[in-house]
Amino acid sequence: MENLYIDINKLETIIEEHGEEDITKRVYLHCRFKDKDSIRNYGGRWDTEKKRWFYNPDYDSTQPDKLKQWTTPEQIRYCNIKYDDRNTAKQAGLSWFKDKKRWGHFASDPVNIELLKTIVVR
Repeated sequence: MENLYIDINKLETIIEEHGEEDITKRVYLHCRFKDKDSIRNYGGRWDTEKKRWFYNPDYDSTQPDKLKQWTTPEQIRYCNIKYDDRNTAKQAGLSWFKDKKRWGHFASDPVNIELLKTIVVR
């Protein structure tokens, strides 16, 4: 296992320059995995406990206007799929949402409707 070290001097300097962050001001983002690099480039940060991207408009965002596109959740359409049909679900354009433990797709994403009709459980 890799050892992680925190440079106390660097941490103290950051706190002196910025003050301690008020975590109640965090704005959590609703985003896809593919957007993580853009979010990081715009000043977003990863919350390891909640496993979500966020930014604090008073503290660390370099471009908060660009991050606002991820503040509203995108509509997700869920489907009932049998476990044995998971590969076909992927081919049809579905993704596994582990927090909901269901297959689905973002409303704006293209999916193969004809293929889905063959595997969706009604």
